[in-house]
Amino acid sequence: MAGRAEQPRVPLVQPPARGLRERPSSGRLEPAAFDRWRLRIPRIGEPGPVVEQREGFVVQVILGEAPGELRVASFYVPKTPWDVWWSEVSEQLDERTVSAVSLASEPLADPAGQGSPSFPDPDPALSPALETHRSALSERPSGTKQESPVSASLPDDTWDNGTLDDLPDPRASHTAVWTGSVMIVWGGQDGDNTGVYLNAGGRYDPATDTWTSTSRMNAPLGRRAHTAIWTGSRMVIWGGFGAEAAAFDSGGQYDPLTDSWIPTSTMGAPLARSGHTAVWTGSRMIVWGGIDSLSKQLQTGGRYDPVSDTWTPTATNKAP
Repeated sequence: MAGRAEQPRVPLVQPPARGLRERPSSGRLEPAAFDRWRLRIPRIGEPGPVVEQREGFVVQVILGEAPGELRVASFYVPKTPWDVWWSEVSEQLDERTVSAVSLASEPLADPAGQGSPSFPDPDPALSPALETHRSALSERPSGTKQESPVSASLPDDTWDNGTLDDLPDPRASHTAVWTGSVMIVWGGQDGDNTGVYLNAGGRYDPATDTWTSTSRMNAPLGRRAHTAIWTGSRMVIWGGFGAEAAAFDSGGQYDPLTDSWIPTSTMGAPLARSGHTAVWTGSRMIVWGGIDSLSKQLQTGGRYDPVSDTWTPTATNKAP
């Protein structure tokens, strides 16, 4: 794929059907569109995110890169229509193999343990815990309060805290971005307000209601009142306020696919600050305003290119 041409030529790469090979094709993009497209794919040799399209899924990987040019391989997996999938598996399914936990004519179990709810006789091979529980109940003296057989579904009588396993520590003044599939929270000050600034976070998947912690290896120093934006493939955090009453002019790029960090350049970066703003244009992050370590308000900013890891100052003439 060639990029940075005066006139764009579309389409770029039409995904082939799974299992077929197609001849290499090329397309041309305007510089801004090329930069936006480049951000969708990680570094050379690393698979990009799975992109869902109407008829299938596409994964792309960069094979080579030169100034204004990329060589990209695309792997396309078509979606299977429901009717096709059902016709393939329906004959393999037999509802008679699923054992009922109760019958319509039987009363349901009483969670409070009152009374003596009855159950259909289960297959001992499939429910040994329930059989053991019933035997224990039958050996109790008359008048002893009976426990509900519902507890037999958890033989070890333990709780699974599920999504709390990797829940991030309590915090305030942190940031959060949405990737399209997960929320990433990062940084902030600890919830006990003890002056501890956090350099950790977590990824929350609402589809599975689960948390996964983010790596601390090479992560930026802990901070609060920083900013975070999502480029389409990475989260970029910058600035903020940390230990020793110091503001930061540094940050990092976080890749959720590899759970890894790389630092942002400080060469040409705006003055250290916190409480500023940041937006994503599609190819650049623009930060502006905020206060320095002495709480002086700033009317400066910068444009950050995450692909080249470079900064360009914003104009101050007629700035707010």
